[in-house]
Amino acid sequence: MRYPPAMAAIIITLAASTTFASEQDYQQWKSSTQQAFNQYLSEQDQAFLSFLNKPWQTVDTDQQAPPDQAPKPDSVPVATPVTEPSAQPPVEPVTAATPKPATPKPIKPKPVKSRPAKPLPPSGEPRAEFDFYGERLAIAWPQRVNTQFHARLNGDAISAFWQRLASSNWQATLKDIRHHQQQLQLNDWAVVMLIQQLSQRHADARSQPLLSWFLLLQAGFDARVAYDAQQAYVLLASDEPIFGETFFQLDGRAYYALLRQQQGKIGRLTTYDGQHADSTQALSFAGLGQLHLDGDMRQRQLNVVLNERNVELTLDYSQAYVDFLDSVPQLNLQRYFSVGLPAVSEHSLRQNFQPLLQGLDQQQAVNRLLYIVQNALSYQTDDQQFGYENYLFPLETLHYPYADCEDRAALFAHLVESLLGLEVIITDYPGHVATAVALDDEASGDRVRFQGRDYWIADPTYINARLGMTMPQLAKVKPKLSQP
Repeated sequence: MRYPPAMAAIIITLAASTTFASEQDYQQWKSSTQQAFNQYLSEQDQAFLSFLNKPWQTVDTDQQAPPDQAPKPDSVPVATPVTEPSAQPPVEPVTAATPKPATPKPIKPKPVKSRPAKPLPPSGEPRAEFDFYGERLAIAWPQRVNTQFHARLNGDAISAFWQRLASSNWQATLKDIRHHQQQLQLNDWAVVMLIQQLSQRHADARSQPLLSWFLLLQAGFDARVAYDAQQAYVLLASDEPIFGETFFQLDGRAYYALLRQQQGKIGRLTTYDGQHADSTQALSFAGLGQLHLDGDMRQRQLNVVLNERNVELTLDYSQAYVDFLDSVPQLNLQRYFSVGLPAVSEHSLRQNFQPLLQGLDQQQAVNRLLYIVQNALSYQTDDQQFGYENYLFPLETLHYPYADCEDRAALFAHLVESLLGLEVIITDYPGHVATAVALDDEASGDRVRFQGRDYWIADPTYINARLGMTMPQLAKVKPKLSQP
């Protein structure tokens, strides 16, 4: 029997590591191997394999630069208090309590909506348990599958490796992944992280990128593998810009090297030209705030002085969820304003903040939230706190001891939208991010016009500034306006 080149290559590779008592044993083994390939390789798999068997091409890579590279101020300005008309709320005292960025302490989780775990469906394969961001998961794995790649990196060897994996039955594995995806409300990025952790459990460091690539294809993602002289890289298609990550353009789509084992500059890469017909899904970062990751509960205490009274706000959050968000690459600024808080933190936030807003009109309530964010959070730039630019989601802002302008703005926007139901837009200045809030009634102060409606400037980094007050150095600067 004559085999296709890739089929012949894999049979030779497997036969070289197998001992046979006779020629008859070898022929029986070869026949069973062919049957396994025929059983599991679909028509789409065969078409994809033809892409892998064609000559691979070398592509140039690039990096997406952040949209705003203007330096941020090392310290924040403080507004001079003014005497306001009696129709406005009283000015909160200028002297606020010194924020206490204490190390968060473990707590017992507060009860949230009960979500009893559904039993896993029966599986013909053994399941292995492992921890996934505070959750204990069990996922089936095919028996006797060889996931180690020891050949020299080239297109033929990678094609043979893919075909070897495709000869096993992955249905039980994929069913378990989908089960956990539904139970934990995992979004695309969480599924990618789950697949990466599976690969780390079942393959050595050199083989992990190739195993992750195979599983991502099985899960329907538009993933590619590329290599240079040292290692292989997994590249995922994303229609959403990702900053600071190596990518290349192919067939009008950007593919990002997101599952890298080592950081550093990547030069030219070699990859194949083609796409699996069943694996066309671009990576989406929607749903980052909706996961059910409630492990390792902690508390963050915020201290502020309101009307000459010390107020302590105690907010519950999941350290495991923070760890997950830390894995997310740097995205468009708008994404950080749209994620909000997971359910357990949102419940805690409402318990703490709603009593402080009772009896206040819209302007008074906005000013109170503005004052709390201005004075309860300590300021440092990302360079000072992390050593690099690192936008934070609101949950991360509750965890880390310091927050800069866009972190404060995203948290403040969520407070206003969640607690007051008012619309907030982003005001993006060179080196600075603030917000503007739409009100039902007329207000004084600085405003911007966006899509036919007035929004009043609200800057949670300009200490003690009230609604309608712009930083003096930005008074003549026209910000870029956008919706979260």
